[in-house]
Amino acid sequence: MSATAPPPSMSAPLTTAADPPDISELFASVQSHTLLANLSFNNFATFLCRTKILKEDILQPQPYNVSIFCAPNFLPQSVKAFLAASLDMPLDVVDVLWSFTKDIVWELPSSAEASADDEDAFRTYGHELGLTKRTLYPPIKICANHECAAWQRGSLLKKEEPRRIVLFTHGEGAKPGWTVHLKCRVANFDEECNTNYQANYSVKGGLQTYY
Repeated sequence: MSATAPPPSMSAPLTTAADPPDISELFASVQSHTLLANLSFNNFATFLCRTKILKEDILQPQPYNVSIFCAPNFLPQSVKAFLAASLDMPLDVVDVLWSFTKDIVWELPSSAEASADDEDAFRTYGHELGLTKRTLYPPIKICANHECAAWQRGSLLKKEEPRRIVLFTHGEGAKPGWTVHLKCRVANFDEECNTNYQANYSVKGGLQTYY
């Protein structure tokens, strides 16, 4: 997940990523927690895969001052509901498992690679929640205009405009998906540049700029 470098001084600091736990520490935590006593390795691996695919969907609903470099402490309700339904897992188990694995997930590359089971899971449980494994987000999370008040404060782009799309792929044909445009429009800021960031370009005042 890429992002524009943060300004040197801002009211909402973007902290560096936390170090993920080593494998022995992780499995000891999982093994000792009563809610995870019956967790299978297959469900554990699938949880990592699906949360990795949904990293952008996990980040976008967070408060504007959340760091893009650290895993959020809480999952959005839609993501949590999808994981619970698709893995046949109680919601409280999803919460605990996320608390143990979030720093690992945040280190994994964002990717739409998925198995046939993942495809079925998104189609069966994700689409009704607005989740697909093919959602196009802008690579920029902070306004790139250095004259903008939002950039100076280091605030995340939060004004989102999702649209349903059809993605035409080489290997799998036409697939349902979403594209999310992020607009620089933050409440209580004196100046807003209203730049619209799309998947591969931005638009400001009629000028279209490719990244």
